[in-house]
Amino acid sequence: MKEADFGKVVELVDLIREQFEVERKKKEIEEKFIETFGIKPKVVNVSSAEATFRDSELPEEIHNKIRDLLDDLGMAYDCFDLHLTTYRTECEENHEWKADIVGHSVVLTKVEDGIKCKLQILAIWEDRI
Repeated sequence: MKEADFGKVVELVDLIREQFEVERKKKEIEEKFIETFGIKPKVVNVSSAEATFRDSELPEEIHNKIRDLLDDLGMAYDCFDLHLTTYRTECEENHEWKADIVGHSVVLTKVEDGIKCKLQILAIWEDRI
């Protein structure tokens, strides 16, 4: 079958997207990501936007700043990932930026108008067996 044979189905799928406000919600979450982090996300859907970078992908200045932070916090690592995300949340109250150490990660979060913004630095070490 050809795509043209599914013309009515395509219209109905577009109607679903319209009724669930898919494009508006994706744009809203992407704009919040850009406003918060100053860069475009790599992945966007109606409930979240995110980007993950390996330490080797980061500009030298940011890489060194994160490396110094992990060293100052006494966190052991061979390399690290920087994970940036915004996502919808209904169960958390608004709050300003809060820093925390969770396992082998340094996490900075804030919630504003039902959207949580999170910067996570994950310290990674490789087994040397």
